[in-house]
This record gives sequence, structure tokens and C-alpha cells, in this order.
Amino acid sequence: MNLKLFFKWIAISVAGFLALIFALGLIVTALVDVGSESRMRAAEEVAAGEPEFAPAPVVAPAAAAVREGAAKVEAERLVPGALYRTNDGYLAAVTREKLDRALRIVDTGDRAALKQLLASDSEVILLKSDLEVYLTETGSLATLVKIRLKGSIAEVWTVREAILR
Repeated sequence: MNLKLFFKWIAISVAGFLALIFALGLIVTALVDVGSESRMRAAEEVAAGEPEFAPAPVVAPAAAAVREGAAKVEAERLVPGALYRTNDGYLAAVTREKLDRALRIVDTGDRAALKQLLASDSEVILLKSDLEVYLTETGSLATLVKIRLKGSIAEVWTVREAILR
């Protein structure tokens, strides 16, 4: 009898732990989405030659906003192989590492370094709007996505906000 209770307790503990991990993942996704959107807008300003370069500060959203963001992520499931359209001015790169490097430069606010990176590294680009692309892969927590231009075999990594259904 005690053995049955022990296994029941283990099962309940594991289920609770998994629910906690899932909830934390949704919160982290919502927080990362807030930061990546401000970084991408900052990259657009650099590309447009705006006189001021100051990315919006990343502020932790209220609990209601986190729940709303989690519901939004749930509702907007990414479908590998599905056709999407690109948003204008988002960074994209051939590898995750190059995209991470570009996003770190945007985070620092170093406008000159970002311009130099875009001019010198042909593997980091700014996306144009309304390009038809296929989703080929998603990164951890679906904040990074790998896309392929329709009619091409070239693939690039970008942030989730760069594509629309």
C-alpha cells in the first residue's frame, strides 16, 4: 500500500515540475519577444539612417501581459513548411551565430558597427517586406526561425517577428 502512494506522489511531483517548466518557458518567450522586437526596430532605424539610435529599453511586462503573450504564442503556432511573408527591416543571417552577433551589436546601440557589419558581411542582411518565404526550422522557444525564400535554396535565420502568416 505504501509503495502505491509513493509512486502516486512521484507521478504528481513530476507532473507539477513539468507544468512549472512549461509556464517558465512561456514567460521567458514573452520576455524574449519584447526584447527582440525592440532590437529589430533599432536595426530598422540604423538602416533608414535615423539621426538617433536608442533602442527601447526592455521592461518586464506585468503578469497579465505575460499571460496575454503566452496566449498569443500558443495561438500563433509556427508551421514548418508553411508559406509566410517577411516584415521590412528585420535582420537575417546565414547562421545563428552571425545573427546573435548582429543582435548583440544592435543591443549595444553602436550604429557605426552595425552599418559596418551590414556593409562588410554578405551573410548578414536586412529583410525586405512582403517576400514569400517558407519556414524551415525553429530555434529554442521559437524566438529564432530559419526561412527559405520561395524559389530559392538559400536559408537564413531571423527572429520570429520577421515573418507573418
